[in-house]
Amino acid sequence: MKILWLTLDFNRPDIQPYRHYYSTLETSIAEIADVTFHGRNEAESDVEKLVRETEPDVVMVYCDRRRWRNLDKVQIPKAYRCSDPWSNTVEKADWVNQNKIDLTFHLLGAAAPVFRKHVETECVPMFESVCHKLFTNLNLDRTYNVFATGNMKAEPYPLRNAIYHTYKRNQKCWVRQGPFSLPTLDDYITTLNKSKVFPTGCCRLSVFGEKDLRFFMNKSLEAMATETLLMMDLPTCAEELHLIPGHNFVEINRRNFRKQISYYLKNDEERKQIAQRGYETFIKHHTSDVRAGQILAHLKGLI
Repeated sequence: MKILWLTLDFNRPDIQPYRHYYSTLETSIAEIADVTFHGRNEAESDVEKLVRETEPDVVMVYCDRRRWRNLDKVQIPKAYRCSDPWSNTVEKADWVNQNKIDLTFHLLGAAAPVFRKHVETECVPMFESVCHKLFTNLNLDRTYNVFATGNMKAEPYPLRNAIYHTYKRNQKCWVRQGPFSLPTLDDYITTLNKSKVFPTGCCRLSVFGEKDLRFFMNKSLEAMATETLLMMDLPTCAEELHLIPGHNFVEINRRNFRKQISYYLKNDEERKQIAQRGYETFIKHHTSDVRAGQILAHLKGLI
């Protein structure tokens, strides 16, 4: 099976900070599939022309759907990776229908069954993944009690917001607002490895009127990958994510997170055991290599 993978322009300034998320999955795909990547530096956007030139069996639109022309004229199977389902939702659904997409992968899996009601295609959850060669346990001294980072706005992250305002002045905690609160990716990975607990919260937003969907974000996987104890509220797709409270993460909410954090900081063995099981869950279900295999299996099913 030959794949034409329509990807992102990694040189775009808005893509640079996220580049490792996209490139590691594509590296894993390239290791197991006959794939042609197009879009990183190339200007051509006519998909019909690209299909004639490369003769693939299937087209994968990884992101940046507005960039590609004449996709509706392509007769071979087509798949699309759908992210940020709360943004331009109706437009995305219309684009999927107009371009006769055969399969949509939903990065935030809770949106898949909701999206399915509005499109003429199969919708499957395909959660975030993290490269296990990049995010790993460096066996550093855990000198920080708490590490919390990311978007801390009360809407759509009410739990993160509460955590931020509780620990932002605690000298034993590293708490910062913003998705890129550390200078480099290496700094971020190191800080994760030097922290005992990573408390965070799901992104809570509605999709097509379905309210309070709790979306699981990739920062949670990064904590699991580094054997840092993950603490968060229960995501909508917990079962599909293989997340079990008290087994491979600790469930918290705005009422109990202080008590739970305090408990696991005092009980090192329990903290380490749950963090270890979180790592094992990550390795089994959520690495870039695992996700690449799942995507490839679905693409083969289209042919």
